[in-house]
Amino acid sequence: MSRAPLSIRNRLLRAVLGVVALGWLGTVALTALFIDREMSEGFDEELELVAETTILALETGSNPAVPRLVGVSPGQDQRLLRIIRPGAPEPAVPWVSPAVDGYFDHAGWRVLRRSGDHEVVEVAHNQAWRRSEMAEAAVSLLILVGPVVALLILGIRRALRRALAPLDDLAGTIAGRGPDDLSPLPEAGLARELRPLAHGLNGYLARIDDLRAIERRFVANAAHELRTPIAAIRGGWICWAGRGRRRRCRCSMI
Repeated sequence: MSRAPLSIRNRLLRAVLGVVALGWLGTVALTALFIDREMSEGFDEELELVAETTILALETGSNPAVPRLVGVSPGQDQRLLRIIRPGAPEPAVPWVSPAVDGYFDHAGWRVLRRSGDHEVVEVAHNQAWRRSEMAEAAVSLLILVGPVVALLILGIRRALRRALAPLDDLAGTIAGRGPDDLSPLPEAGLARELRPLAHGLNGYLARIDDLRAIERRFVANAAHELRTPIAAIRGGWICWAGRGRRRRCRCSMI
């Protein structure tokens, strides 16, 4: 069983929503890339701030006893701070430190190394934690965009309904006509896209009216041509021969 064809309204709705969806997905992808870049820069700035603040505190402080491995966030190990001093054992960390300062990635960590006068400070972020934070930001963006998309779909449906209302009115006008009503459809006030349709229908109705006029003239001429022979036949005499020994002609009026 073949499927019923889609209406123009549904086709337009699908086409518009498809274009909007593609544009929205492209916008979300670009926004996600922008958020990822901006949050990565923000996280790196945080590493820079923690490293510089720690070095400044160590160089200006009077207490030589400093923590050598602490979590920046209490109760979490997603952000770590390691302080290395000459002659002291280095705390174990998941990454392998290079010999130069700067940013580096190793074993799933984003690490910043900074050297002070008497110590080396390393501040690290777990990259899985950074990705989860970025994912939360993207989800929050999608949640905020969701109602906007719903309102957009509703607005598109209403706009299509209003835009196609003249077509529905024209269809109702044609459906409400009688079988003998061949008068032309009014073209004034119709949308520009509907005028060719109304003009074509008016031409079709005019051709039908002409054919019906030709048919009426043909019937009238045929009736006129047949009227004289029929009248002659009705007014004439029909003779027929009777049966029997003596033949005689009998005539009767029809």
